[in-house]
Amino acid sequence: MKMNVDDEVYAVDNVFLGPPRMTFPWRARYQAYAVGGILTVLMLIVLSVLDLMGFWPIVYGLIIVIGLTRKAGQYLTHDVNLRAFAITFWNEVRAPRSAKVQPLTAPMSFDIRRQAHLS
Repeated sequence: MKMNVDDEVYAVDNVFLGPPRMTFPWRARYQAYAVGGILTVLMLIVLSVLDLMGFWPIVYGLIIVIGLTRKAGQYLTHDVNLRAFAITFWNEVRAPRSAKVQPLTAPMSFDIRRQAHLS
């Protein structure tokens, strides 16, 4: 359950609108700019390694970066900051998984044994 707070300082949304008298036409939190910057650098590194440094790969990469930044922005709040989000992601990726894969098929008829009902 999420409770509304009455603290004015706590309820402030840290939003960068741009320099005075020259604001951006969109609202974005500081965390969104940090996530977008990190993802842009990673995208440029991947494109340079794959030798795809043309105009259209960069345009498509930036569109993907914007989408991923918006998706990450849905999870980043004043309660869950960028550091907590990164630690949670890292722990989920490194969590131990069971090596045994369970079959999704029904058991064969010769594997089923009937139990004798004792009366």
